[in-house]
Amino acid sequence: MRTRTLSILSAGLLTSVLASPALADKDKDRCNPNPGVVPPNEKFDGKTYGEWSATWWQWVFSFGWDVNPQNDPTGGTDQGQSGPVWFLAGTFGGPDDPPTTRTCTVPADKAIFFPLINIVAWAPDDVDTYRTCFGQPDWDDETVLRAGVNMTMDAATVLKVKIDGRPLKEVRSYRAESPGFALPGALLESLGVIPGARDLAVSDGYWLLLAPLSAGKHTIHFTSEVVFTNGCHDQHFAQDVTYDLTVEAHGHGHGHDGDHGHDGDHGHDGGHGH
Repeated sequence: MRTRTLSILSAGLLTSVLASPALADKDKDRCNPNPGVVPPNEKFDGKTYGEWSATWWQWVFSFGWDVNPQNDPTGGTDQGQSGPVWFLAGTFGGPDDPPTTRTCTVPADKAIFFPLINIVAWAPDDVDTYRTCFGQPDWDDETVLRAGVNMTMDAATVLKVKIDGRPLKEVRSYRAESPGFALPGALLESLGVIPGARDLAVSDGYWLLLAPLSAGKHTIHFTSEVVFTNGCHDQHFAQDVTYDLTVEAHGHGHGHDGDHGHDGDHGHDGGHGH
């Protein structure tokens, strides 16, 4: 989509496995429609999907436009990565942008977190626009920002994803809204926006938190689109993204920061519980 001084839509990738060899072992919870994907109502390493989404946005906004992982045409996912969860970037592309293919290496034993499609809005830049849209001049900043991002994500029309050729089920159940959080200033400053961090931002979107993939090659493909037109805060964003991932074997590359679990025992054997 076009560069904006208002709320930013982006997309990452979304992955799923349906009892496939893309994961080291089957998910233990037979009720999970997507084995190997952390269910949307559970935590990983003490954080909800919504809390991880805030951390993901902070990662993206810590880079200027020219070096931002969202703009990397081929991969570059190792920028600023740490901890048990490995972030994959989307793009800032618009509906007429060509398909994007990236080739990336992911360390062993890292969960993978990324958006299919999402939006972030922040104070003070977006507040007046949304107050005008809703005709609610007295709404507090967080209330009006949440209403704005919810309105846009309600208009998501296309949500499709495959991993190693296998489609994800029930994609819309992975929608998550963030708590309020602060945004670093690097991205905004590089776009010529009033410099400095933003103390309040909120996000809404469709996200996936994938348990560590088995060592080797994996292909992820997703498409997503939002079309929202109300004459006030129009949005049209679409993506077609492929990731060719190589997951490192144990004992190579970045290593692992220890065992990290998510609530609900959807784990793999092998000493790295989730």
